[in-house]
Amino acid sequence: MHEVLAPILFVLHCDLEALSHAKEIGPVDDDAALILDANFLAPDAFAIFTRVMANLESSYAVPKNNFNPSINNVCYCFFHALD
Repeated sequence: MHEVLAPILFVLHCDLEALSHAKEIGPVDDDAALILDANFLAPDAFAIFTRVMANLESSYAVPKNNFNPSINNVCYCFFHALD
């Protein structure tokens, strides 16, 4: 799921860089500085990631009725251990 998380982190990082450059040019709105606080990069990324994954869950779910244990018994045991 790194293919989902990576763009989120990239955009948040770019927003932080843009804020940093804006601060060099002149005063920045307090709300923008509060929203783009670097101390909250990881929690913000996690919050966005969980919302995105809630919508993508069906794309990553392994259907139980189509799962063939003879293909790979190790995977079969692993997935059933999670139930």
